[in-house]
Amino acid sequence: IHQERILNVIEVNNSYIRSLPIAQNGSSNNVVYQGDYLSLKKNDWSLIKLFRSMGFSVLSLGDLESCRVSTRLSKNSILSNELDVLILPHHGADNGFITGEFLDALNPKIAICSSNNCNQYDHPRQNIRNMLSSRGIPLMTTKRGDVVIGQLEGNSYAVAISYQGDNLENQRSEIFYPKRYT
Repeated sequence: IHQERILNVIEVNNSYIRSLPIAQNGSSNNVVYQGDYLSLKKNDWSLIKLFRSMGFSVLSLGDLESCRVSTRLSKNSILSNELDVLILPHHGADNGFITGEFLDALNPKIAICSSNNCNQYDHPRQNIRNMLSSRGIPLMTTKRGDVVIGQLEGNSYAVAISYQGDNLENQRSEIFYPKRYT
């Protein structure tokens, strides 16, 4: 049986983002923030999204490099009150977006870097790893496998597991308590 799929394509531009409902503290609705569409660097046009569940919140920053966006986000009360998992922008590049002030303001419980094992830029960069480490923010990467984050219903903690291939001995896990439970 052949089923026809209908795609709903949405152009995500300033008008679309302005049409979205205004974010509310403590809600479970996902939140979309605009990048820096005035920037000449296309990476700064990345869509920024706070994925919210009833358990924890994840901020995805795409390939952002703009310090203006970093400064704007670090002043956002919803992010500072709710952010648990930070997906590093631009594979953990040291491009000025991630700063100590940014990390202090948002205070994520854990950071994730999507990069492969043989990337030519050595992402995440050592300076970024040092900033995270000095603040006690665990870092997990996808260098050798997937990172999965989950929370069992009714529990006040979440678990991040780094799967490194099929070898169970190479797995690493971190437990963190989402901000909504602390």
